[in-house]
Amino acid sequence: MFENKSLEKRSSKEILLKFKKGNYIGSRDELKVLERYFSTGMVHFGFNYEKGMADAKLTEQGKWFVKQL
Repeated sequence: MFENKSLEKRSSKEILLKFKKGNYIGSRDELKVLERYFSTGMVHFGFNYEKGMADAKLTEQGKWFVKQL
């Protein structure tokens, strides 16, 4: 499900920007950041049954928050 490649540490803003219009969750680091902001209502999780992958998208509140960072 997740890539095993070692990724550089990215900032929360970079990760959140990736999900501004929706995207597939590609690593555990991304998932950790998304879960943190999900609890505040800034991220919406989904699942693509055709591809069998979890995805996420920022809510309107999340999009506003990223602009403020």
